[in-house]
Order: sequence, then C-alpha cells, then structure tokens
Amino acid sequence: MCSSDLGVVMHGYMPLADARRIIEGADVYLCTSHDEGLGLPLLEVQYAGLPVVAPDQVVFREVLGDSGTFIPQGDAAHAAAIIQALLADQAWRAKARDAAIANLQRWNGAATDDAERARRTFSRAQRGHVPVPGTAISHG
Repeated sequence: MCSSDLGVVMHGYMPLADARRIIEGADVYLCTSHDEGLGLPLLEVQYAGLPVVAPDQVVFREVLGDSGTFIPQGDAAHAAAIIQALLADQAWRAKARDAAIANLQRWNGAATDDAERARRTFSRAQRGHVPVPGTAISHG
C-alpha cells in the first residue's frame, strides 16, 4: 500500500511559507525521530496548534510532559492503532490543544526564570561580584 493511500504525505524540505500552509492544514504532528537534543520542533508545532505524537522516549516525555501522545518504537501496528484511536476521538483535539497551551506556558515560564537568573548573574558580574568557577551561584 502506498503511503498516499493511507493519507500520509512525505513532503521533504520546503520553503517556510509552504511549511506553514502544511502545518495549518494537518491533523497531527507525528515525530518519528529516534534521537533529539531538545525537541524544539515539537514545541514549535504545538505553538502552531498541532497535537504531537512522539516516540515513548525520555527526551520527548521531558519536552512534552502530559501534552503529548507517546507511541512505542518498533511496533508500527500498535503505534498506528494509538493514532487511529486519537483521530476517532472528537474530544481529543481540544484536550490536546489545552495540554499544549499548558506545556508551552511551562516552557515559557522556565525560559523567563532562566533569563532573570542570567540577568542577576551578569549584573553581579558587572559590579565585580564574579562567582568563583565551580561554586554555586545564589539565586537570591
């Protein structure tokens, strides 16, 4: 069976405008990566409003938290059944959207906290209070 018979289209690389059009028309983002550093593309498609399905790996659970749907690696039939069940559930998209919003807020909050800690650290350094390498930095 051809992938297009299943409603799956492999687009490959495309210009940003085309990628936006495809993302906006998609039902779900299926991540098939086996290894990720941070998983930023997952957050980007969540921001675009797409529910994310990803392999059941630590990095993806860390990035997505409760907002993702996780599928087993090496068991295509089970993964397909999970995705098919999601698409058949009318309430799934709304739940996934709400969970994605909460996940993005979690990451934005962490980024805001990190930025504030960096500002305080740089401010102390400008005043001559540079921490000694290998010592803890006070967050107060």
